[in-house]
Amino acid sequence: MMIGIVIKVLSSVVTYHYPIFASYKCLKLKKIDDMEGWLVYWVVISVVASAESLFGFFFTWLPFYQLAKLGFISWLIMPHSQGAFYVYSTYIEPTLASHEKEIDGLMRSAQENIKTNAMYMFNRATEFVKEAVRKYATGVASSEDRYQGSSEAATSPSVAAEGDSSKVCDSFIPKCGICYWPHFYFRISYM
Repeated sequence: MMIGIVIKVLSSVVTYHYPIFASYKCLKLKKIDDMEGWLVYWVVISVVASAESLFGFFFTWLPFYQLAKLGFISWLIMPHSQGAFYVYSTYIEPTLASHEKEIDGLMRSAQENIKTNAMYMFNRATEFVKEAVRKYATGVASSEDRYQGSSEAATSPSVAAEGDSSKVCDSFIPKCGICYWPHFYFRISYM
């Protein structure tokens, strides 16, 4: 158990933390030659992470999977082995090159769909907020009218003497549909 945790932490350091810092140094010092190597590494590690997210359930049941993954990532990252360049040039680049037009079409279609749906959802949200504000504003205005008209009736002895106090209490309850806190206040204070 403890060895598994150590391997996972070490794998995280090798897979992400060291490459992040090395990429940062390349960008900071503007080392163009090293940038290509780290860009290739990030493409390969993205494909590995995608495959792991899809099929990771099956991989985790394999004995020594974390140790094998640590060895593979170490091989990818080592400058003398050029593992990332090998995986990229042998598997990833030919696959992407053969399907580039389809992928570009899917990306354009996805961008258009996202843009269209985002605008639609934004317009719907805007209309919802406008309607809620309009309902709240008209509800507050009508509630204030009810308060002023009903307060005169509540202080009038003829209304109180006339009969049922619940009718007077119900006339005080605002019915704006958004804010219900006055319901409790008026029911308690005038009962």
